[in-house]
Amino acid sequence: MKPTGAGKMRKSVILMTTAALVLTSCGTIRESRVNPFNWFGRSESVPVEQTTAAQTNPLIPAGERRGLFSKREEEDLSVPVHQITDLRVERTNAGAIIYATALADRTGAFGAVLLPDPADPENPSVLSFTFRVNYPEHNTPAGTPRTRSIIAAHSVSRQDLAPIRTIRVNGAANLRETRRR
Repeated sequence: MKPTGAGKMRKSVILMTTAALVLTSCGTIRESRVNPFNWFGRSESVPVEQTTAAQTNPLIPAGERRGLFSKREEEDLSVPVHQITDLRVERTNAGAIIYATALADRTGAFGAVLLPDPADPENPSVLSFTFRVNYPEHNTPAGTPRTRSIIAAHSVSRQDLAPIRTIRVNGAANLRETRRR
């Protein structure tokens, strides 16, 4: 027996109602904890506190003495990047990947890395990084913001991420942080 006109109409109304319900629920899923893209929420910019230089003599080398045949450590020439513009955390099977986007002082920045800062014993729920880059020895133009934009990422295991409630990335002019929802 073939469906009549009313039967076809009933099926299309049910189909349209179902489609409308699915589409209206997209807004609530986007803001829910089920959505992996909002696991940590949006990052926000926080001004950096200015600290005074320690009273040390820069002419006296700090550190341990080396043996006669020991290999000399390479000097770290990287500097904190000028401004952190974006921070996001994406969940993976093994934990999470932290992506930070920054704006360098001038073009040609390379070797971008998120270096973990020492853990703060007073606040163990904060995971802090410093976004560091190297610049060429020769002068380069300032360029447009698009040519100075640079991205770095750091992977964190699920075990290391378990007690963390805030992730912070430091730059020279600002820092960005995101909090777990």
